[in-house]
Amino acid sequence: MAMNTHDIASLFCERIDWQRPELAQTAFAEAYRLGDVEAASLGFIRYLRERETPRLGYTKTYVWQLRASVSRDQLHEAGERWETAQARDLLMPYHGNAFGALGAETIFMAATPERCEKLRKRVIEYRERWSEGFFGVVESIMEVIRALFPLEECADADLLPIFCWLFAKLDVEWPGARRWSETTLGTSGHNWWAHTFPGFWMYGFFFPEFKGAA
Repeated sequence: MAMNTHDIASLFCERIDWQRPELAQTAFAEAYRLGDVEAASLGFIRYLRERETPRLGYTKTYVWQLRASVSRDQLHEAGERWETAQARDLLMPYHGNAFGALGAETIFMAATPERCEKLRKRVIEYRERWSEGFFGVVESIMEVIRALFPLEECADADLLPIFCWLFAKLDVEWPGARRWSETTLGTSGHNWWAHTFPGFWMYGFFFPEFKGAA
């Protein structure tokens, strides 16, 4: 059965640590207490996007400057790359995803409200496969979130299923990766660390408001 907006909002809200003092008196926390998970989830996303710290690495000013500095051909090429990613398997390439592989600058140049909405729908279509993929997918999802966060073209609702995908993949990657021995660093397994642990670090540093993230 296809997920609806309420289902996604419920999954999202379940991961928030509502006991944190900075959240207790917010309007979105009150909405959650009243059972309005859609208002609560969107309000929380807005809270994350408007706070000063921690910053996710990109600002609106940077995006504007980038767009002003590139040619029309570069913008067109970025749009074509986005459309190619939209059409391919979301879980490819290995250790990543189709949109994470684009890189932030391509996303900045190509993003439109329509494309961000299509990305949201694409992620929802993959609901049954959110837990699939190799180690390192968490990091690639985090890169997509970081790129989308400063974009006015990306609605708050567009981010919700991407976060839910992140949660599902975290639940698979973290329990195994946390048991890796340091001896792994002396083998070919060091690449696993390079693909995987930066994603965990970013999640914990950028989003301590989620349960267990910090």
